[in-house]
Amino acid sequence: MKLLVTPEWLYRNLANPRLHIIDAGSYPPDVDTKAYDEYCKAHIPGALFLDNRLLRDENAPLPRMVPSIDKVEYEFGRLGLDPDDIIVIYDNLSLPSAARAWWLLMLHEYRHVMLLDGGLTRWKGERLPVESGAAISSSPIILQLSRNEALIRTRNQVMHNIVSGHEVIVDARAPKVFSGEAVANPALAPGHIPHSLNLPYEELLDDNGCWKTTSKIEQAFARNRIDLDQPLLFTCGAGRTAPALLFAARLLGKRDVSLYDGSWEEWGSDPDTPKEVGPAIRESTRLITAGRRREWVKGKGGSVVNPPVWRASTILFDSVAGLENASSHPDDQLYYGRRGTPTQWALVDALTELHPGAESTVLYPSGVAALSMALLSALEPGDELLMVDSCYEPTRVFCDTVLKAQGINVTYYDPLVGQEIEHLFTPKTRAIFLESPGSLTFEVQDIPGICEVAHRHSITTILDNTWATPLFFSAIERGIDLVVMACTKYITGHSDTMMGSVTAVPGHFDKLKRISGLFGQYVGPDDANSALKGLRTLKVRLKEHEKNALKVAKWLSEQPEVAWVLHPAMSSCPGHEFWNRDFKGSSGLFSFVLEGGNNQDRTVFIDSLEHFGIGFSWGGYESLALPVDPQPIRTAASWQAAGPVVRLHIGLEDPDDLIADLAFGLKRFRASRDQSGF
Repeated sequence: MKLLVTPEWLYRNLANPRLHIIDAGSYPPDVDTKAYDEYCKAHIPGALFLDNRLLRDENAPLPRMVPSIDKVEYEFGRLGLDPDDIIVIYDNLSLPSAARAWWLLMLHEYRHVMLLDGGLTRWKGERLPVESGAAISSSPIILQLSRNEALIRTRNQVMHNIVSGHEVIVDARAPKVFSGEAVANPALAPGHIPHSLNLPYEELLDDNGCWKTTSKIEQAFARNRIDLDQPLLFTCGAGRTAPALLFAARLLGKRDVSLYDGSWEEWGSDPDTPKEVGPAIRESTRLITAGRRREWVKGKGGSVVNPPVWRASTILFDSVAGLENASSHPDDQLYYGRRGTPTQWALVDALTELHPGAESTVLYPSGVAALSMALLSALEPGDELLMVDSCYEPTRVFCDTVLKAQGINVTYYDPLVGQEIEHLFTPKTRAIFLESPGSLTFEVQDIPGICEVAHRHSITTILDNTWATPLFFSAIERGIDLVVMACTKYITGHSDTMMGSVTAVPGHFDKLKRISGLFGQYVGPDDANSALKGLRTLKVRLKEHEKNALKVAKWLSEQPEVAWVLHPAMSSCPGHEFWNRDFKGSSGLFSFVLEGGNNQDRTVFIDSLEHFGIGFSWGGYESLALPVDPQPIRTAASWQAAGPVVRLHIGLEDPDDLIADLAFGLKRFRASRDQSGF
């Protein structure tokens, strides 16, 4: 049975006498707008209004429980809805109330019920006709309905299921509400039903409120560890959004699904029901399990631990029909090597999972390629970009050459400008690029503040989050639209793989994906496999980098040869208050300023180190020391310091050995400085 129809299909079928169109629009309880008033202002021609407020059990202590069959028979009969009729339901996208109405009809054995994809918003967007005023059914009917009890669960049945584990419980609420970090209703306990998984219903819809493709819906289920081979039981806050998950499961052809109608309003108000707090899958576990879908690791008789390396250019099809089918959805299956194989897909899945709220991720052969594509996806000739003055030097070079040649104006701004950045906006400002902390001088930016003012003006925000990774800074949750990482560094962690990534929120991913494909961006399966294996140990490595770097940085801050330590976790670092507020940790990269001396004295210091390599990049297990000079590449704010700057990456060696090495180097520096007189 067809479950979704387009506005074009519905328009062509408006004259069908067996067709009933139902406006099931609804608004959140804290919104003053009345759904019926909006229906009277404009609705699809011939549509009848289904008042969701009437479809509830008035005798139940909770406000939205399924009413008695008598009540349902009266309300559906009043609208003339026969179980054999063709019914199309739509809403106004403020709440997924069409899915709730669809579930109620299916619960009572209606056989031909469909949703209008994109609702009234899409209908109007395609400039199709609307009516005003109230429509009344010309033929009310008397109904005798039955109820499909397989589609609904009671509190006691859910309690039994916690013990038996027969059905996988899936919660449609926002992640922070699910975990108990936030509370939607103070009268209810925080948390979720024990052993349940979390799939926010918004992940099933695109930026326009249309349902995603079945391939993307399946990916959303898989990313949240929901096994589609198991019976599924859906729940939410008040029974309003869980039907959207149930509808999505039906789109995938799944029949063994049900809904707990009481949801958290009932469960959370009952002191006798067990409750859990925390995420469904904790960070360390997600790092280990992400990207290991069953179909990518399972073989005859068992499964491998790591997704195998699929090397391919040509993909062979069984028939012309198979080729044509793949051509219509080239990114949903094996199509051509440049489109990827399960090896690359596994890494994409894993990186996306680490960014709550993301749509998906695109991989690139280097970090520079990733930041370049992120910028090009957000900008067009004539646009203006605000670029942080403390950015990675190749980022600045790209702006001053490629973007300039394309007629894109770049304005550099002080990294500590905060919300005052709004004064730099012009009608042509389209994107803001942030790098926090800066890669040489480590200023920490007020990312939430900048994102807040940017989004008020519909300006895209892009962040280079290589230093913190999503483990130490959750960029999308803080308002970033496009998150860039040089996976060359901490993701791979072994200084032997070049790679970049951009993870995008809904509304930005499709353009990013399209322009990256047009530029032929591609990551080989061997590099993807290397990054995926590095990702598994990211958390334990980062914690060790953090511990070692803090010990070294604090020691340096006490040395007379050191004028200034630029480590975000230390109060001496510009923007430290934002690090303290927004970040969950610090990595192994920081700089320090020598007390006096010249570049030759700095060279003596670095050349005398035994445990520090001298080279570009960072993020591997080895420690590095690099002479840097921020002044020539700063234009928005001048850089002044008491002496030359050294950037350190603290690796996984014993920090006491590193400190002893640095102490010897500082001794050599002091002797050279005293001799040179600087």
